[in-house]
This record gives sequence, C-alpha cells and structure tokens, in this order.
Amino acid sequence: MLNERIKSLNALQNVLRKAEDYPSAIAPETPYLEFEHKLREIGLERGWGNNAERVSEMIHHVLDLLEAPEPRTPETFLGRIPMVVYILDQVRALESEMLLRINHQGLYIIPRILIVTRFLPDAVGTTCGVRLEKVYGTEHSYILRVPSQSEKGIVRKWISRFEVWLYLDTYAEDVANELSIEFHSAP
Repeated sequence: MLNERIKSLNALQNVLRKAEDYPSAIAPETPYLEFEHKLREIGLERGWGNNAERVSEMIHHVLDLLEAPEPRTPETFLGRIPMVVYILDQVRALESEMLLRINHQGLYIIPRILIVTRFLPDAVGTTCGVRLEKVYGTEHSYILRVPSQSEKGIVRKWISRFEVWLYLDTYAEDVANELSIEFHSAP
C-alpha cells in the first residue's frame, strides 16, 4: 500500500494528510484507476480502495489509528483489510457453500473435503498424531495427516517449514496414495 517514497511514520502521516482531500473532492464512485497516478506520486500504492469513497474512508481510518486512536479504531481498520483467515474457518465456509450449491442444483451428492497436513506422531498434547480427524463444526470435512518420510523413516517431530522441502518429493507421492485410499479412487 506504500512505496519507497514513504520512509517513516511521520512521512506517512504527512502523505495521508495531503491525500485525504483529493479523493473527497471527486465523485465517490470514481474508480481508483482514474486517480491512481496522483496517489502513487506521493507514495501510496494500490490497496486503499477501489473507488474514491473507499480510498477516502481508508485514509481517514489510518489517520485515526495513527493520530487519535480510540478502542474501536483498530477493529474498524482491521475489518477493512483483506486478511488470511485460518484454514479451518475457510473449510467450514467452503463446505457450507458447496452444500448450498449442490442443493440448489437439485443434486444429491455428499461432498468430502480433506485438508492435508503433516502427521507428527511425537507431537505431545496435540492431535497431530491422529491420521484422520473430523473438522469441528462440519459434516463432511476432515484433516488427513500424512507422515513425511526420510531415509531414516517417518519424521516424528515437528520441523520448521524451511526444512519441509527436503521431504516434498516423497511426501507428494505419499499424499496421492493416502488420497486414493480415502476416496477409493485416484485423486
């Protein structure tokens, strides 16, 4: 949302004060692309909104956050930013949407959603050592855990995501095999 022209918090505040008048001086529905160059010149990149009204609102939210924070200001601001949602929340939404669409099509299909992740038999106090686990709050979604293999056998403990690549070749094959077992056919 910022480019190299903004090098400090103080610079950001100054730019936002300059920028706050521009979008509010044009028609609210003016597409961002029509005034993008003006904002880019002062240090603002895409991500502030898709039209003048949204950009103006976002600029005001950020200024409020920086200059006069109230308890609800961070919540309002964060509610406007697209964020990655935890995978289990996404799966619940996916299952719900799939069931709705299947129903609307007049089909009688039961979907099966599998989240594939690593099987870690020595992960004490977690369910990471359970091969197949139902996702709480769903009817047809499961977590399928597949072990990573090395020449020494199953990787039993958690390893950093930066070390996982060492096992990806065999892991991909193992996942395909496990999916075939679960779906009773090739994935």
